[in-house]
Amino acid sequence: MTPTLRSLFWRLAHRTDRSLSESIEYSLPHLPILGFVGFTGFPLYYWIWSSLFPQPYENIYLRLIGSALFFGLMTINKWPEKYKPYLKYYWCFTFLYSLSFFFSFMLLKNEGNFVWAMSMMAGLTLLILVAYDWILVTALFISGSLLALAAYITTSEHTIDMTNYWIQIPIYLFMVLAGSAFNYKSSSTRQEKLKVLASIGAEITHELRTPVSYT
Repeated sequence: MTPTLRSLFWRLAHRTDRSLSESIEYSLPHLPILGFVGFTGFPLYYWIWSSLFPQPYENIYLRLIGSALFFGLMTINKWPEKYKPYLKYYWCFTFLYSLSFFFSFMLLKNEGNFVWAMSMMAGLTLLILVAYDWILVTALFISGSLLALAAYITTSEHTIDMTNYWIQIPIYLFMVLAGSAFNYKSSSTRQEKLKVLASIGAEITHELRTPVSYT
């Protein structure tokens, strides 16, 4: 690896790590309720898509994994202090698996049908809301999709026809780009407000520390 590529790699890694930390800070107050929704939603929708409105493919084991991961987020406030430094990795793995890999894999297994196309859009929308930085959203979406594609090819016993899947990819990419652009604007506005507040705070502190002179 050349020095230029190495420098680019570390800059990207640092940028992604900072994005992950900011996304966790942004989503932290909402993690218990998100955890509850995921913990109950995975098994609930197994019943809906297997009994109430049967779909071609369902997998209770994949859903139980997702439910267990969200249980960890639901109980985040009860984590022992020694485990909280690992929240960054747990957060990343949970949303990579639950909102990217799982929905992509189920979409492929159900041959890109309408129900799972809508489910994929719902999962991607939630991913954009939780990981509001475009680099992190893109990284999670692409990584999860590639893992899902590999798992699908590995577990498929018949001829693979992914036409319905590929024609939906531009829609999902548009969602990622549009949602990330909106979040980027919101993030920039928030950072500008913080800079203004910091400037005002610094000015007030300076005035308080400077003795009042009388003329």
